[in-house]
Amino acid sequence: YIGKTITKDILEELQSKKDEIERLTLEAFAKNYFKTTTIKPLTGRLSLRGEIIKKMVDRTLELDKGRSPFVLLQTELNLNTSITLPTNEEVLLTGKIDRLDLTSDIVNIVDYKSGKVVPEFLDIDDIFIPAVTRKKQVFQLLFYVYLLQISIEEEIAQSGKNKDLKELMNVANIKTLSHGKMFSPGLYAFNKYFSDTFQWKIKKKENARVTEDYIIEPNNPLFVEYVERLEKTLSEIFNKDIPFTQTEEEETCKYCPYANICKR
Repeated sequence: YIGKTITKDILEELQSKKDEIERLTLEAFAKNYFKTTTIKPLTGRLSLRGEIIKKMVDRTLELDKGRSPFVLLQTELNLNTSITLPTNEEVLLTGKIDRLDLTSDIVNIVDYKSGKVVPEFLDIDDIFIPAVTRKKQVFQLLFYVYLLQISIEEEIAQSGKNKDLKELMNVANIKTLSHGKMFSPGLYAFNKYFSDTFQWKIKKKENARVTEDYIIEPNNPLFVEYVERLEKTLSEIFNKDIPFTQTEEEETCKYCPYANICKR
């Protein structure tokens, strides 16, 4: 379905293919859980997990019906690039975007999340503040936009470097970064999947009031500031004259992979 316009009729047809969804679910368990090519029946807790997965697939298709029609640009897009910081340090940046689709002139960047999500933010400090309240999902999605834009620039200069990205650009008719396309980052949060008020787009707040969806148009001031803060943060991380210090937010330490080294 990559490169095709996904309509409500197509999504309803996919929903009706229960046997196909069942087969794909069993194949996924065989490959990723049992580590074999042999299809095995699911029993006990695995059977319950299989049912949950099938319900989530059906719900995804149902939610997509509400967004249709859209063009599916790419799934699990791997991006690898490097940037040179103001300190002349070269840094490798990588990321995998779960899904990209196109509605009108808006490229939607979608990330699937199984944990708690906070899809609203107030200002740039909300994204970069070194605390547990930092809007890390918003940070990640804006990073994907940044990474995608850099990768598009590279693909324009070196056609064929990333075949999946090249295909995406052809379908979306992206020839230059002044192509007029806008970027809309959003989250498909599983813990809110069955809510009647499900919203997937990132929201920008004014004071405590949620306003309209956050869409990144060319030269968006907040996104420009995000890029500046990101590059400043990376420069500080790689600056040997700035030592790493322990966080004052001890709640962060609960799930930190470096806790045994830090011994906070």
